[in-house]
Amino acid sequence: MTTATGPEKARHIDDRITRIGTDELVEAFGRPEGVTDLQSLRQWAAAESRTALWPIGRWADAWLGTDEAANVIAAANRLRDEPTDVTGAQLGRSARYGHHYLGWLHPAIQAWELTGDEAYVHTFETLFLNWAREKDGLAGEWPGLDLVWYSLGTWARAALLLPALDSLRRSPLSDEAWGAIMATLIGGARWAYDEHDAFRHGNWQFVSASHLLHIGAAYPQLMEAAAWRERGRERLIEHLDQDLRDDGGHHERSPGYHSMCLDAVQLALGVDELHLHTGLADHPKVRAMHHWLLELTGNGGWAPHLQDSGIVWSGPSLLRGGLLLDDQELVRAAERWLPEERVLRELAALPTAFAERRPTSWPNPHEARSVLLPASGYAVLKADDLRVVVNCGPYVEHELESHSHHAVLDFVVDHAGEPLLWEAGGPPDYDDPAYQTWYRAARGHNTVMVDCGDPSPDRDAVVESFRETDEVAVLTARHRGYGFVQRRTFVLVRTDPAYLVVRDTAEDDSNRTYELHLHSPTPWRGKGDEWESGVRAWLIGAADDSTHLTTGTARIPNPEQGTAEYGPLHTLGWQRTSGDFTTVLAPTTEGWHVFGTDSALTIAHPQGEDLLTRTQLSHKDADGTVRWLVEVG
Repeated sequence: MTTATGPEKARHIDDRITRIGTDELVEAFGRPEGVTDLQSLRQWAAAESRTALWPIGRWADAWLGTDEAANVIAAANRLRDEPTDVTGAQLGRSARYGHHYLGWLHPAIQAWELTGDEAYVHTFETLFLNWAREKDGLAGEWPGLDLVWYSLGTWARAALLLPALDSLRRSPLSDEAWGAIMATLIGGARWAYDEHDAFRHGNWQFVSASHLLHIGAAYPQLMEAAAWRERGRERLIEHLDQDLRDDGGHHERSPGYHSMCLDAVQLALGVDELHLHTGLADHPKVRAMHHWLLELTGNGGWAPHLQDSGIVWSGPSLLRGGLLLDDQELVRAAERWLPEERVLRELAALPTAFAERRPTSWPNPHEARSVLLPASGYAVLKADDLRVVVNCGPYVEHELESHSHHAVLDFVVDHAGEPLLWEAGGPPDYDDPAYQTWYRAARGHNTVMVDCGDPSPDRDAVVESFRETDEVAVLTARHRGYGFVQRRTFVLVRTDPAYLVVRDTAEDDSNRTYELHLHSPTPWRGKGDEWESGVRAWLIGAADDSTHLTTGTARIPNPEQGTAEYGPLHTLGWQRTSGDFTTVLAPTTEGWHVFGTDSALTIAHPQGEDLLTRTQLSHKDADGTVRWLVEVG
């Protein structure tokens, strides 16, 4: 964990933010004629406000009667029957900040929309008012970071409370609770406006910009609304220009945090089209960031959990983005991964203006090709159902703590949407005791460790070459994370049967211990140079006493169920005194025989025989005919 100095500005919390009573609310709305108390202000504000996104009522209409709706109602019942400690005092240092996003209150609003049962409104009101009374006496453990009034807190609460107010207009919500919600929203917007008066990298400000745009559009009658909208749009454009890399990826290189920023952009797109009409969708980076996520999404409909990310199930986001941008390629991709029933529910939850854009005809599909995302530092090698994602990019700092992991030129492999070689990925939360020693550490990744340590953040990763033919996709990259050059070459054979060869070298002659790690969701079986789990692995030149097995933990995506629960991750370690390793990996198990040396390796398989040298790969059919020869060195 790398902590930056001063994640946000010096404390700027005053009575304008924390002491907003009835008179201050009336003042915030410009003292409209005839408005003297909360009841009259509430009626006047409702008549003048605009629809907030995304409407909870439309979601409820779309998902009524489903297992997801039943789970929401069950969560709301637990809130009612076993009220949570609104202070979050029992939680760890980082998790307690997340508690004050108030996402745990969301099921109560959803259950009200699903059932019309006023008990859920009372549950929401009681817990929210308790939180509002307690919040300003609370303190967090991150130095210089207020537990309640900070960028992610003000953004997340607005994302919940703005559409919640629309849902609660026809409910028995008290005027007191309405006033407390509005005071929280106005105080949060004032804090965010003061905080974000200049650009800075990172997801905190990125999502905060959408918050300012959203509240300024939903309540345009607020005296500060125009200033909030202007600042929100200004910061948002700056982040599109400067915080997104040239290939569309977010600066931090994390699919999960990229997706979080993408959600904020989609919210801004919807607000802009419905209420503001400034043409935000025309910014080229908006489309690029959608297609970046598409490139990292495999046949199972998920993007891997790289750099503190969780598993990103991309279908709903790409469907929504495709409709917002009228981009048929995005919609078509989403429909490959989502059942038609799910597509129809996602469409029904959107405002009608967007849902009606679903295409009725399709362009010709693009052939799956490998891609290098050079600005983000990822390569995606593809061969039909076999896919390899390689991290060949930099370590990136962050406002508070870096999300970059201590690994470089590490990779994951999936086949037909199922992970074959996997990594530790993101932790359950940042207070997890294994966060630094496993999830972020080199040993939780498919990489080569030196002397059992992590590489330096100053890794100097460089892609030397990347190319693809009909037969192979080849990536060669190097880094200096351990103070000397280590080079890794990936050769993905794209013909039938597809397989992967990984070659590691080190320009170092000192006495060191090198260890190659290969992680699989399935236990490893074998010995010496030949192993099998969900993937077949040949470790060229490995001796029986040079390999060992251990077990860790990781989220494992299950495309059939659309889940990614934590489960065992099985590690095969290969240790030697040289940094040179050659590994052959194949998703099939029958009819293979691999033999030879690093410089002349024969890979016999059901379709013939391949010969790999330092510079070339050739294929002979079963009858001995040389079918192709390509350069790989």
